[in-house]
Amino acid sequence: MCFAIAGHVSASEERVMVSQEELQDLKGVWAELSKIWQQIDELKERPWMSVQPRKVQSKIVSYEDVIDL
Repeated sequence: MCFAIAGHVSASEERVMVSQEELQDLKGVWAELSKIWQQIDELKERPWMSVQPRKVQSKIVSYEDVIDL
């Protein structure tokens, strides 16, 4: 077991902290991607007779803009 002494962090504790931070970032990415997938799924459920190709295209482009951030 490692203990931090006077504000010092051991190398293994530092690696754990960095891994936790990266995991939180990854969870955030997946959360944002799930929003886009949900919107895509909603588009797929629309009846083909009601689809307006230009609107679908503009929505897809807006998804690309969000991903490029």
